[in-house]
Amino acid sequence: MERLRARDTHYTETAGRPLLRAAIARSHTARTGQAVTAENVIFLVVRRTACSCFPPARRPGDEIIAVDPMYVTYPATIQASGATLVPAPAPAAANFHPDLAALEAVITPRTRAIFLASPNNPTGIVLGDEEVRRLGDIARRRGLWIVSDEVYAGLAEGGRVPSLGARLPEQVLTVSSLSKTHAMTGWRTGWIVVRRPSSRRRTMLRPACCTGCPVRPGGGHHRTRDRA
Repeated sequence: MERLRARDTHYTETAGRPLLRAAIARSHTARTGQAVTAENVIFLVVRRTACSCFPPARRPGDEIIAVDPMYVTYPATIQASGATLVPAPAPAAANFHPDLAALEAVITPRTRAIFLASPNNPTGIVLGDEEVRRLGDIARRRGLWIVSDEVYAGLAEGGRVPSLGARLPEQVLTVSSLSKTHAMTGWRTGWIVVRRPSSRRRTMLRPACCTGCPVRPGGGHHRTRDRA
């Protein structure tokens, strides 16, 4: 209401308010150990828009691997990018941890990226340090992006999960939001953290997905600290 009374109801910067992005960058660095600044943060109205605005697919027929069980909207998000979804098993017999040998076995010359969530939705599994190391090694050797959905990371023990972004900063796109850690599901606000400058140029796609965002520095809702 304060911002409405101040008539702050117009479009914001394409990548989001600079002070808000700086606060997110500080929180991300503290949580993951990956050194980033506001220039590495793109703020968006919804997390699913974050995923669909920045698809790693370049051409029809490209493939994106997703660890399965997966979040319910991943299939539509990936298919909307023009890519083919390739599931990689995280079997119940392994307590729903990903079978990384099976994941690597489904990589083909058309594979562009790996989608995963830690903590996972719906299983709640958090990737361990060794799994993160092996995933980073696979992505590095195969030249693949990793899209790391860390929306629930702030709810993990200690408010942190082992960071793929810190291990492989040039090939990891981290997605997060205010929905879970700040109990702001109705706001549908989220962000991307990405290091590679060529990927940040994809910011130009953002207005095609959504224009502006009402979240503004100064309100309690942007105080990310260690919880983001």
